[in-house]
Amino acid sequence: MKKLLLLPAMLMAFTMVMAQNIEAKSVQVGTVTAPGFSVTIQKKTDLVQDAMNKRLKDAGLKTKKSEGFIAALDQLFAEIATDPINLYTKVEKDSKNSATVTVCVIPTDLTADRETMQANVRRFVEGLVQYVNKYEAQNNMEAEQGNLKKAQKSQSKAVAAVEKLDKNIQKNKEKIADKKKDIENYKKKIKECEEDIKKLEAEIAKDQDKKTSAQKDVDKANDNVKSVQGEVEKYRQQAE
Repeated sequence: MKKLLLLPAMLMAFTMVMAQNIEAKSVQVGTVTAPGFSVTIQKKTDLVQDAMNKRLKDAGLKTKKSEGFIAALDQLFAEIATDPINLYTKVEKDSKNSATVTVCVIPTDLTADRETMQANVRRFVEGLVQYVNKYEAQNNMEAEQGNLKKAQKSQSKAVAAVEKLDKNIQKNKEKIADKKKDIENYKKKIKECEEDIKKLEAEIAKDQDKKTSAQKDVDKANDNVKSVQGEVEKYRQQAE
């Protein structure tokens, strides 16, 4: 509730500060002196000028340079008057981050309500401060949106790179698991082969023993053959 009560007071104080920054002055437009208003805005001159150009464009006014001003000549600007007017604006540099805006209106209808027109001009100048702030914020937002897109693009690339690495890591882990299975299979096969070798070696040992006995039989058979051959040879000689 306190915040709600304070809000109107804060808005009123803000409006009073803005109003205090508005200076009524006589503006020389060529050979004509006209009443006008000026306000100093703590922004860079180029920014203020761009904001002013957009403000006039938003109002549907066509502008051109005239008497050292950016002017909208003989045009209807309903915010200020119900009849066509000559609107003159100028943005001048005060310092690096400060510019003064001057605005004046010369009516084309000499019977126009000048008091109401001047009040509307003052209101227009007062609104410029907020408009410039919004214009700058819009520009900054668009710039940051561009930076955000770049950042999001970089983020997407980084995330994609991590995801690709995760896939490679997972793929290699799966390959390692397969290789470990191969190793286990190889170990099992090696064990089987070692058991087969032991069996074969045992069979070789048995066969070696059998071979020794068989070799004795061979030697005995050889001796017997030689003995029989000797007998055959003896009888052959006797038969001759």
